[in-house]
Parts: sequence; structure tokens; C-alpha cells
Amino acid sequence: MNIKQKEFIIKQMSILKEEVDKKNEIYKHGVDLSNYENGYTEVALNTISEFSGIKREIIEWWLYESSSKIVLLDNKEYDLTEVEDFINFELDNKE
Repeated sequence: MNIKQKEFIIKQMSILKEEVDKKNEIYKHGVDLSNYENGYTEVALNTISEFSGIKREIIEWWLYESSSKIVLLDNKEYDLTEVEDFINFELDNKE
């Protein structure tokens, strides 16, 4: 994967993360958008997965789960809280 492709994936993932964060903020004010279907979200998830080779399920875990984004691999902890760290980790450690 070249640098431009990687930058594209990081940019798309960042935009998608902003959308998820907005939905979560709106939810705090009593509006549930969990069943709101957004065509952009579906296209972005598929595009990121296809371009990067990262499984969609892993991308969705990172976006939607509120659990800690600390991963232990080979006795080393990786903080995947930031988009770029998550993408770099996944690209460097693909199965």
C-alpha cells in the first residue's frame, strides 16, 4: 500500500469517526439514531475495508465499541485510540 492510499484510508476513517462521535453526542441528549441508516456510512465502511484489507468487523469494533482500545500483542501494549494508530497497527499486523 502506498502513502497516498494510506492517507486516504486514514482520512475516510477520521470522517467516519466524527460521524459516530456526533451520533453519540446526540444520543446523550435523548435522541436515538442507532437505527438511522446512513448511505455514507455503509459506503465508507466498505471502501475502507476493501482498500485497506482490514476486516469490516474490526473496523466496526473500533468505531462502535466503547471498550478500551488498548491491544496486547507479543507482550506489548498498543494504544489504538487514535485513527492513525489503529490503521497503522492493523496494516502492520494483518493476518
